[in-house]
Amino acid sequence: AHARKRLLEICGSQRSDGWFLRQYSTLGKRGPNDSRPYVDNGLWVFELAWEYLVYNRDFAMLNERTDWLDSDNKDTILTHLIRLLDYYLAPENLGEHGLCKIREGDWNDSVNGAGLEGRGETVMVTAHAVYCLILAADLLRTLAADSKDKEQLAIADRFEKAAATLKANMLKHALNSEGYFNAVFNDAGKWLFSPTDSDGQHRINSTPNTFAIIAGVVQGEAREKVFKAMDQLKGPHGWRLFY
Repeated sequence: AHARKRLLEICGSQRSDGWFLRQYSTLGKRGPNDSRPYVDNGLWVFELAWEYLVYNRDFAMLNERTDWLDSDNKDTILTHLIRLLDYYLAPENLGEHGLCKIREGDWNDSVNGAGLEGRGETVMVTAHAVYCLILAADLLRTLAADSKDKEQLAIADRFEKAAATLKANMLKHALNSEGYFNAVFNDAGKWLFSPTDSDGQHRINSTPNTFAIIAGVVQGEAREKVFKAMDQLKGPHGWRLFY
């Protein structure tokens, strides 16, 4: 019940273009919210909704209605979730490599200046979007099995195709010659956390690589190369996020 309440509350902090606040006020959507343009927020919301539905199959929750951060109009939670994913597929939110733009930041909060001019891209968020798009297609097909809703099936097809396109873009542009994924492409046109870091260092960031594995972007021999590269992050207390 608590998770259900939280999901409805969180979706009320979503902007009508699908973007979510980085942090929202307990005083409501007109409170002192954190509107810094980080871009990873919505994907965590989708995962929460997915896990909630997987564990208790409360599909009626998807028919609940709530408003938007910038509008008092109310739409279903399912509409909110679809709009959430469409944010990551909107042309204005994809960069020159067809990867998700980073804006002010992704999960790695400290990388907060790579995309302020609107060019920078994030590999981690792209991989996470692939994962959530695949889950969303499965959810919509599950719903349509009962409802026979052709629109839901069409959206499922669209999400699967979008996931395949994002995968292909990651493999083409972000998988480097050493067999792991670069993390961020910045406004200056440089890859960060890569074998070509501008100070001559060679850095691996684990999160774009672990999410690429979770999302199935790499398979077989390519996946083993990613695992091998990440072994360089192993320290005396476990695996570092980056080093």
